[in-house]
Amino acid sequence: AAAAVPAKGSGAAGYFDPEALERGAAALREIRSSSNAKTVLELTREQERTKAAEAARDGEVARAQAAQMQAEGARIKGEEDRKSLQQKAQHRAQLLEYEDQLARRRAEENAEAAKRRKAEQLSMQEQSAQRIEAMKRQAEEEAVARRRAEDRQRLALEQERDAAKAKAEAEGRIKEGRENADIKMKQLLEVADADRKKLMEALELGFKRVGEGVSSVLDDQSRMAALAGGVALMAVGVY
Repeated sequence: AAAAVPAKGSGAAGYFDPEALERGAAALREIRSSSNAKTVLELTREQERTKAAEAARDGEVARAQAAQMQAEGARIKGEEDRKSLQQKAQHRAQLLEYEDQLARRRAEENAEAAKRRKAEQLSMQEQSAQRIEAMKRQAEEEAVARRRAEDRQRLALEQERDAAKAKAEAEGRIKEGRENADIKMKQLLEVADADRKKLMEALELGFKRVGEGVSSVLDDQSRMAALAGGVALMAVGVY
């Protein structure tokens, strides 16, 4: 059997069988040689017209189906495009919302970080102020302690100087008193010596003048007794 070849102008689906063509030609020859050739030919033509009409109808149906399929494809594509655009818009909205959430979260974190930094700065300032205040108090306490120590030292030195001065003055007064006592004693002794001399002279004179000198001797003895008592009192007062 010969291979089927495409017919011109039939398109991709226009292939036919040469054997079928030969069989058709043989059948046509038989029809023509038959006594009912005209009737058969008319029937054949009617069948051909019917087939052509069916083919045309089938073509219309096919074209309608193709158009319907094309419209459905366009509808499906449009629906898919719409869904794709909707998904893209939804994705974009979600992305914007996510970015907005990130921005708000970042702003909140920045605000919280700034708040923490401010709190830390205030705490550091308070601690620094407390340290400065503590240092000032310590410096004041040390200054007060130094002043008190200096006052105690100055008071001790003053007391020591006063004690030394008082001691020196007391020793000076004692020395002066002793010196004065020595001077007075010397004076008293000189007076006593002078009185003794006078007494001796009086005694001598008494021996010469027994009668006249009795009263004079008695007077000299009273003076000697008074002189001895005064010397004794002076000695007790000095020593």
